[in-house]
Amino acid sequence: MASIFKLMRFVTVGNDCMELKKKTESKQFVISCSIVVGIIKLQLKIINAHFIATWKIVLVKLGGKLTMKVTLINNNNGDIKEVKLGFSWTTFFWGGLVPLVRKDWIAAIILIAVNIVISAFTYGFGTIFFDIAVAAFYNKNYIKRLIKDNYHPNGETEEMKLRKYNINF
Repeated sequence: MASIFKLMRFVTVGNDCMELKKKTESKQFVISCSIVVGIIKLQLKIINAHFIATWKIVLVKLGGKLTMKVTLINNNNGDIKEVKLGFSWTTFFWGGLVPLVRKDWIAAIILIAVNIVISAFTYGFGTIFFDIAVAAFYNKNYIKRLIKDNYHPNGETEEMKLRKYNINF
């Protein structure tokens, strides 16, 4: 057991058993250390490659809709809002805080309340699935609520963007 702790203490990402060769006389221990370090590095490469491949697939599937924004102008007071279209990464990571910052009070209350209820029954794990579902539709629903509050697209290109996402105004 002590040899495992020695191994764990000396094995770091850039340190290939050189430290162990200096500290121990046992060749068998150094050979087993080299094998373990090789396996750890291989596992890290596999995990890293899987992580990168997964995120590339996600970005490719959502890619065309990630950066598109639409500018909306309020008819009453001339207020201008620029809102992203597509998947809401901010809502995915920050949940109900995003509607609070955007002063979207109804959505904030609903999201926070539902997150509290779901986390009470699932120890917080169920909120991940809820946040993914909400993030997929939040920007579109937010734009629809802005349009109901007398906001309109600023020009023909903005109208075309909204039509592409099936948002009627």
